[in-house]
Order: sequence, then structure tokens, then C-alpha cells
Amino acid sequence: MENRHPRKLLKYLAGTRGYTVEETSPGIYLVSGDYVPIQIIESGKLSERENLWIRSLVRDLPAVNADSILDKARKIGDKAQLGAYLDVLLRENPEAFLEAKNMAKRKRKTFEEVFTEAGLIPEWLERGRIQGREQGLEVAARNALVKGLPIDVIHDITGLDIQTIEQLAISN
Repeated sequence: MENRHPRKLLKYLAGTRGYTVEETSPGIYLVSGDYVPIQIIESGKLSERENLWIRSLVRDLPAVNADSILDKARKIGDKAQLGAYLDVLLRENPEAFLEAKNMAKRKRKTFEEVFTEAGLIPEWLERGRIQGREQGLEVAARNALVKGLPIDVIHDITGLDIQTIEQLAISN
């Protein structure tokens, strides 16, 4: 995620590499044409209210934002898979979440209670990480199939089994 406009990077990707760069919404660029689609986020253009989830993927997250995220995660509960997202936030901003834990105590809820109410137990977090990795590999395999790479090469690159790649080829 970038705070300033990535002009040189976008010019390089479009001009030198020949990729398609599209600003899908203010501050969010979709880059396609490689094996894996890329998103570039210019956080300075994102509205804080509408993009709390994306704007929070930074180091030095304010504790009040961490508290807001935990509150929204509790309200969403099982409706969304937030495990991998929260894992990234916790790893990059442990101090903010410790402070949010203290804020939660003042609200008479512990940090653990908020995560339990949101269904974010450690097994769920691990399952989200695994599912995200698998989905990413499948996207890469689909893109490689579109580019015409042989199935055995895609297997070597992604580690996906041949049968899965063949099924992806049929569904494309």
C-alpha cells in the first residue's frame, strides 16, 4: 500500500511491461497481464469512513482504528472470513491492538471476548490463511493457463496437483 501516487511504478507497468492498469475506484489500481493480477492501493486517496478495512493495512495503526475494526468484526461475526486480514493487522500493529484491548476492558469486554464473539479463534485464523493461499495459487494457475503454459509447468510453479490444474483448465 502506498501513501503517495505511484506514478513511476504505474508508468513502468503499463509502458515497459505492457500490462493493463485501470483505476477501479479512487486510489485502487488493478494491474492485469501477468500471471497473477496485482492491486496497487494509494492509501492517501481512500476515504477513511468507506475504506476502514483497506486503510488499516498499515504499520502504526492508531489504536482507535484497531478498536473500530474489532468492533465491526464482532458485529459481522461469521458473515465474513476476516481471519487472514486480522492476522496481518495483529502482526504489524501489536501495540495498537494491546491498546485496543485496554479500551475494550473499559467497555467491560476483554480482547478475547471480542474475538470469540466474532468467531475468530486460532483454528479459524489458520483456516483463513490456508484458504487464501489456495485461492491465490488457483488464480495464478488460471492466469498461467490463459497464457498457454503447459500443465506440468504450472504444477511446478504453483505446487497444485495436476488434477486440480486440469479441472481449472476445463472451467476456464
